[in-house]
Amino acid sequence: MFRDLLVRLVEGDDRFECVGAVDNAEMGLELCLRRHPRLILLDLNLPGMSGLAFSEQLRHDVAKHRILALTSCKDEASITGVLELGFAGYVEKDQPITVLEEAMVAVAEGRTFFSSTLSAARRRIASNPTAIGKILSLREREILRLVAKGRTSAEIARGLKISVRTVGNHRYNIMKKLDLKNAAEVVAFALNSDHYSS
Repeated sequence: MFRDLLVRLVEGDDRFECVGAVDNAEMGLELCLRRHPRLILLDLNLPGMSGLAFSEQLRHDVAKHRILALTSCKDEASITGVLELGFAGYVEKDQPITVLEEAMVAVAEGRTFFSSTLSAARRRIASNPTAIGKILSLREREILRLVAKGRTSAEIARGLKISVRTVGNHRYNIMKKLDLKNAAEVVAFALNSDHYSS
């Protein structure tokens, strides 16, 4: 329903043309490679591959695109990922539709648009030497987020299109960097951390 409402919003605005709408990252990648959209409205919380992993994959495959995150994710890990991956905008789903329209126009015109929530979080992260984004890589944070969702290494590997061994290496690096002793502590950290509660 939410996706259909977005399609209606875009189709009702003469400044935009909707080239497609899908409900998962894999179909989204295929659509972007086929249609090359200039502006992408992206939910960070997608089934299978997350919006952040989608964006990381997309920047290797599509030369010109601008991504506007439209999401309910407000955790530090997601915000750090948005900043690191060069998103052009970030709007929470609980904002008025006029804010989304303003963000779409700004991003389409080559400017950036970040909500006050992200701007405040960016300042907080920058001043915190122990922020998770300064300890773990983007890929490690993505795997930790999936661990918090109860995904097995095999499921993570399939979703991120990497080998199970690579997932294992990342999990080992996470343990070393966070001074965790075993896989159970990694799971406990992921479940209990405020960074991965969304």
